[in-house]
Amino acid sequence: MVCSGQMKETCQVSEMTNQKENRSKAEQRAMFRQAMSTEGPMAQAILKQLERSFPDYRSFAFGLYNDSYKHKGHAGMQGLTSAETHFRIEMVSKRFEGVKLPQRHRMVYSLLQDELAQTNGIHALQLSLKTPEEYKSRAK
Repeated sequence: MVCSGQMKETCQVSEMTNQKENRSKAEQRAMFRQAMSTEGPMAQAILKQLERSFPDYRSFAFGLYNDSYKHKGHAGMQGLTSAETHFRIEMVSKRFEGVKLPQRHRMVYSLLQDELAQTNGIHALQLSLKTPEEYKSRAK
């Protein structure tokens, strides 16, 4: 941007504002990537618990998603410093065979009770838990 004459001061302010907005957008993108990451300590704790109790969890279909970025700024999130508060787990396991859906949820919630109880721990957990047969019939 070229500034001259009386407009020079206004032009410089505009240029500084643009730089600040660009930096802000870059910072927002970095925060977005960090918030979506499943490499943080909470995500790793979740994976560790699932590996212990569901050894076949990666054999069929599995997804762990950090959805915390979707909830930034919500009233319930005020004062929390963690970027790992909202997770979605999609898992297929033979351990769910013959187990009704509410009991499947209880199985996972009981595994993650420590992570749910922490001050900056898991605030929300969305679960999709299927047997291999349910997963196959859904795919058709």
